[in-house]
Amino acid sequence: MADSGIPSCVVSVIIPAYNAEKFIGQAIQSVLNQGMEGCEILVVNDGSKDGTAAELETFKERGQVRVLTHPGGVNRGVCISRRLALQEARGEFVAFLDADDEYLPGKLERHIRIMRENAKVVLVHSASRQPHDLTGKTNWAFDLGTKTLLYDITKTRSFLMRNFICNSTIVCRRSAIRPEEDLPSYMANGFEDWVLTSSVAFRGLFYYDPEPLSLYDLQTTSLTSVMMDRPGAFELASIEFYLLMLPRVPRLHLRFRVCLALVYKLIVLMNIRRPRAKQPGRLDRMVHGLIDSVIKRKNS
Repeated sequence: MADSGIPSCVVSVIIPAYNAEKFIGQAIQSVLNQGMEGCEILVVNDGSKDGTAAELETFKERGQVRVLTHPGGVNRGVCISRRLALQEARGEFVAFLDADDEYLPGKLERHIRIMRENAKVVLVHSASRQPHDLTGKTNWAFDLGTKTLLYDITKTRSFLMRNFICNSTIVCRRSAIRPEEDLPSYMANGFEDWVLTSSVAFRGLFYYDPEPLSLYDLQTTSLTSVMMDRPGAFELASIEFYLLMLPRVPRLHLRFRVCLALVYKLIVLMNIRRPRAKQPGRLDRMVHGLIDSVIKRKNS
């Protein structure tokens, strides 16, 4: 057969799974239902202690599905799990799906077509909706309007101010992702998705599709839900995010100063709300270490 010039694997869908026995099957099936040739599914069982492994066994005969685990079957977190999958990924494009979310029919084909038609686009994202909402109403946090947008996210007023991109809607050029930089192994507080998209933002244009082709479900056991319910967790995650982003934002970029101001504000708030410890805690060490790296970068 003549070479058509199309890679044998077009897109790799990456799904980290931790204690996801109740919904991982639906997530995988939603990808299989895309009916797309050249689509592989990489599920990383991130040290689950429930029946996730048994649930994944039901898909072992499906050639599209590959199950990965960390050495020793330990839990390593979302970033390390995605990095493991990226090492194994063969697709020209990478799509991310949380274990408790789902794709709607036509999502992958539509978004890959958009990227093929726009060479400068490095990431496509879209609106999403709740799984059980029959009205079709979109999730307000990720709704950017009813029109398509081809844009430079670093020039928007909301860049680094809030995360308005739903992870389970993302399709990205694999070449635009730098795993060691975009998926930091030491990140621990819940804004991993925001770091990834904010880092990729400096490498090309983004495209917003107003059609909600992903179902986003805020499970009570999800990291986002747990973080929002834990006192101080949101502030700590925000500090971690801004300190991680500071070395990546060009010094002359307006958002560099905004990041510094927000870090200062959040650190003040955290210190006001928490009791004074005799020994420096994780927050103190993280702040001092990352600020030192910013200063070194600024002086270099």
